[in-house]
Amino acid sequence: MPQSIFEPAAGDDSAMGRLVRTACALFSAPVGLCSIFVDDRIAQRTLIGLAGFSPDGGPVPFSPTRLLIAEGPGAVLLIEDALTDPRVKELELVKGPTGLRFYAGATVADRSGKAVGSIGVMDTKPRPALTADEIEHLRRFAQMAGDLYELERDERAASAKRATLELAESMAGVGHFSVDVTTGQVTWSDEVYRIHGLEPGSVDPTLHSAIGAYNPDDAAVVRALVDRALRTGTGYDATLRITRADGQERTTRSKARCEMDAEGRAIRLFGVFQDITETVEAQASLIEARDAAEAATRAKSDFLANTSHEIRTPLTSIIGFSAFLQSSPTLTDKERHYATRISAASNALLGVINDVLDYSRLEADAFELDPAPFDPRLTAEGAVAMIAEQCREKGLELDLHIGAALPRAMVADEGRVRQVVLNFLSNAIKFTETGRIGLSLEAAGQGLRVEVTDTGIGVSPEAVDRLFDRFTQADSSTTRLYGGTGLGLAISRRLVVMMGGRIGVESTPGQGSTFWFEIPLEPVAEHAPLQMQAE
Repeated sequence: MPQSIFEPAAGDDSAMGRLVRTACALFSAPVGLCSIFVDDRIAQRTLIGLAGFSPDGGPVPFSPTRLLIAEGPGAVLLIEDALTDPRVKELELVKGPTGLRFYAGATVADRSGKAVGSIGVMDTKPRPALTADEIEHLRRFAQMAGDLYELERDERAASAKRATLELAESMAGVGHFSVDVTTGQVTWSDEVYRIHGLEPGSVDPTLHSAIGAYNPDDAAVVRALVDRALRTGTGYDATLRITRADGQERTTRSKARCEMDAEGRAIRLFGVFQDITETVEAQASLIEARDAAEAATRAKSDFLANTSHEIRTPLTSIIGFSAFLQSSPTLTDKERHYATRISAASNALLGVINDVLDYSRLEADAFELDPAPFDPRLTAEGAVAMIAEQCREKGLELDLHIGAALPRAMVADEGRVRQVVLNFLSNAIKFTETGRIGLSLEAAGQGLRVEVTDTGIGVSPEAVDRLFDRFTQADSSTTRLYGGTGLGLAISRRLVVMMGGRIGVESTPGQGSTFWFEIPLEPVAEHAPLQMQAE
């Protein structure tokens, strides 16, 4: 930072010192003083010609400064003989060995017009009043002192900003640069030097040397970008490689703009410069990990699909033959009981396999919807018919409510809508021992809302958020007691989301639950008529 204008150099040769010395010469005065106050405390002081007094602290040497600040901008204070002036005659510098007698000073103001100090000349002998020209000269010295004060303050603020910028660049690893088009001078911030593996200020960069630091394959790209920017004023944002002073290659990002003159010509190219090597490497690692994970998921899905298929093929035969056995009139009661258990177990296993197969297809994004017109009433009635016998065996009431505003024809993938409804109903039967189960269908705006309500065991608030995660039930005891894979609700959520809808649950432990979903449905007019009508 440049030397403060208030700090005397050798022979008091600071800018303010030279101003005060000039005032002393003009007024033929042996002593000159400029004082600046901040928050009613002296902050800066330049004193010329007073031997034995240190200007770097302590009490104010001559209190007229406070008097002038109180008078405001443009004020002038003249003391022809301090020994006869009651305001200052008791000051040590007046009555003591120094014996100051004369003072002529003016108020120093900042650019906002606020009085901040004074500049004045002093003598050890009384003097007559100043002439009008001398007073005008004194005011001009005060104006110049105010200008110097503002310059000092601006420089300190700029220095603080530069220091803050350097800290920010060091933390963020981002430097800045500029190129003067007229002179060709290149300026780098400290961080740009560090990115190049150099000590700040250790070299004087040029445009040629800066471009030469790039990888040979990228240097031509940089040269073309800079040339275009200087010709057209178009900035650039490029990710390119440099070779540091230690031979290490780094990946950098440079973003630049042009400053234009009044005629639209580029006069300066400036921008920011960042080492993004670690970021690029991390992104590459993430992409590699993502690709590996996706490959593993595909392999898992393929395995599950193939395995499920291999199991489902013979299982379908078992289910068919067990149904054939059940219908045989020659079976004893015991044999019929065995056949029934085989059928029930086989169907349960087939449900698990179908869940695994569906989820593997969803995970592999190999699941496609098949929207077509359908009657939601028939879908609901069919679902209720499929679980009616199970409800009757457990002694549960089964209710179906269909809203009056529900259209008779909607467009969606009816099979997947039925799959979600049946999952809700199957869970309701599984977790309800007494009471009722209800299925409700209502029109919801331009879509369909389905609710399944039960009086079963309910779900705790802590477990609700996990219900729609794969392989998850309310808790481990639920799995042990009721069985299941925990895939049904996860599949239902994925299907509902694929259909552009949303899914949720409201539940109270010990009182029951309401599982619901809403899906948007397209107008039937845009599709073919219902299949049942075509037949």
